[in-house]
Order: sequence, then structure tokens, then C-alpha cells
Amino acid sequence: MFERAAKHRLTIVGLDAQISATATYAQRTVPGELAAQLAPARRAVCEPEVQRFSTWGYTDAAPLDDAARARLGGCLDEIIAATGEDRPGISELHAMAQALGSALAQMNATPPDDFNLRDAAMMRALEWHLARAKTKPRVIVWCANIHAAKYTAEVGGKGDLVSLGSLIEAKFGTGAAAIGFSASGGTHGRLNARPSTFEAPPVGSLEYVASVGSNRDLAYLDAARLAALGPVASRLIGGSFIVASWRRMFDGIVVIRDEHHL
Repeated sequence: MFERAAKHRLTIVGLDAQISATATYAQRTVPGELAAQLAPARRAVCEPEVQRFSTWGYTDAAPLDDAARARLGGCLDEIIAATGEDRPGISELHAMAQALGSALAQMNATPPDDFNLRDAAMMRALEWHLARAKTKPRVIVWCANIHAAKYTAEVGGKGDLVSLGSLIEAKFGTGAAAIGFSASGGTHGRLNARPSTFEAPPVGSLEYVASVGSNRDLAYLDAARLAALGPVASRLIGGSFIVASWRRMFDGIVVIRDEHHL
């Protein structure tokens, strides 16, 4: 992917307003670029506020309390206003400041509003990138299954969720497809955490059906196969086996025989 991107054959962009542990540019560089749009006195105040949020530098002595949220929110509002002009480079800073404001709003919200705010922000980012594409691109959005799903009402009482997948379907219809990913076995876990072993799939589950009689590393269940399966158990959402009509959520599902945590 890096080689293709370096040759301008592939464009890699970000959608999620949440800043991950590996997003070093967002942590180290963006706060200074955003605060530089303000007058010197305000930059001196706002750059540390944005930096603390981007690196999650909060402590018991300096928590993200109401006062800190108000200071950060005020700084982001000022940066959004200062970068509102659509000049080269400035519009990107405006979008990044809006994304940070969205991330802060998510933290102030309770379920399901926090999820919905996050997915709505990702949809805005997707539309922002598409509007600036020089050609009509083919796009892959890489995200967790719960965000890719077009429909969530059957999954653990998540009917109030408005997923990115449902927003994409509403805008693009049959021009987009939602593909889920699961695994029959192996290990899983978060970055730098001790891996956990997958529970063996129960007989009749989606993962079991995909792996029966196959020595392939990958199995693909298309829309017709998912429709024929009907409601079956799967760990596609949340990691635990639940019964749902997966065809309503996904147009296809990839099942990895052995996934391995790195």
C-alpha cells in the first residue's frame, strides 16, 4: 500500500475523528498547525489544550473535566472560525478542527448518541474527501463490522444506532457494498496487548459453515449464500456468538480460517 501511495496509484486518507495511539501526525503536528491560525496570545493558550487532547495527556491532577472541556471547545471554535476560508491548505485545517470538535462532542455524549456522532463524522469526512477527488475514485472504507453494517436493529438491542454503513447505503444505494469480516479460529486482541484465543465456532454457525470441508485461508459468503443461510449465529458484531439475519447487514462476508494477533 505504501509503495502504491508513493507512486500516486492509491490515495490513503483518514475518516475517524478519534485519534489512535499510532496517529503520530495527529498527535504531534496537527495541534501546532491548528493553533498557528490564531493570534499569538490565543495560540499560546490553545496549542497546549489541543496537544493535551490529541495525546490524551490528562491526569488526576489535570483531568478532562468540565472546565477543560470548555477551554478546549472554545479553542476549537476559534480555530474553526479562523480556518473557515476555502484557501489552499486552510480548508484541510478547517476539516481537522471540525473533526476534533466532533471527537470532543462524542466524549460528552452517552450511548447511542456517542456512536451516532462518531459515524456521522466519518460520513462527513468521506464526503469531504470525495468532493476533493480529481477523478471518480473506487473507494474502500476500512472499519469495524459494527460501523460497516447497513442495519443494526437485530444485534443486541442496537436499533438506535445509525451506522456509517447505513449512511453510505442511503447516499449511494447499490453503488456501495458492505463486506463483513470474521474468523474461524486463531487469536485476537488490541495493539501491544496479550492476545486471546478465539472460541471454537459452534456447529451451524456462520464461521463453522464457512470453514467446513475447506482448506483455504479465506472463505467468502456472497449475498445469495447469506440469504440462504437465514438467521444463524456469528461473532461478526461484538465478538460473542449471536443469532441474526446477516444478509440484512452485509452484502458479503469474508471468513479467515486462522486470524493471528500481531
